[in-house]
Amino acid sequence: MVAKKTTSLKPATAAKAAPKAGASTKAEPTVTAAQDTPAMTGNDGQPKVGKGDFLDRVVERSGMKKSDVKTAMDAVFEEMSVALGSGEVLALHPLGKMRVARTESKEDGEMMVIKLRRKDNLPKTGDERDKNRKEGLAPTNEDR
Repeated sequence: MVAKKTTSLKPATAAKAAPKAGASTKAEPTVTAAQDTPAMTGNDGQPKVGKGDFLDRVVERSGMKKSDVKTAMDAVFEEMSVALGSGEVLALHPLGKMRVARTESKEDGEMMVIKLRRKDNLPKTGDERDKNRKEGLAPTNEDR
């Protein structure tokens, strides 16, 4: 399993040295390592990320309020469901191009087999995405 870094805010404690006069007592960000162990697995034994865990990841990455992220995520998932259900192809960078390959009626609903095509030149890990985000994708005047 891969170790996952998490950031949390901890208030200053009395056990630490007293702050200097006029110094701020704001909460300090700390980084802790947590095991990236999924709480759920699918029928095939593969790791499964539920909606709540996914929501927490998006909140952590974006820094937005959980209620705002939940509202946006619900709308995105609903629109994806409607678009795929009506046969549209979704081209969502950097996720890729998504389409329904086949459907099958089930007793409790419908099963869709989704085909997702990704480009080879896209970053595969979070570290690479963060690097591109920090450095910027467009050349600066210095790069020209």
